[in-house]
Amino acid sequence: KQGKRAAAHARYSLAMMAAAAKQQGAVDLLESSIREMRAIEGAGDANVLTGLNQLAVLRLNAGNATQAESLFREILDTRTKLLGAAHPDTL
Repeated sequence: KQGKRAAAHARYSLAMMAAAAKQQGAVDLLESSIREMRAIEGAGDANVLTGLNQLAVLRLNAGNATQAESLFREILDTRTKLLGAAHPDTL
């Protein structure tokens, strides 16, 4: 599991750099790394939630407001379940 975790984190870092640089294929790489991280770490993992947030921002910037909203809602729902409705990260 440790080797898979390290590889997933490395791909996640590459995806975040590609997304920040707006390179071609960033969204595909980011989606793939999020799926992999979610399978290894779980949906509530901080990196998974950060990746979903970055993907939502990319979708919003690309004009896909409906897809972005869906991702933002998923993030909020997950944080609310994990932290509670009164936590500052869910307000």
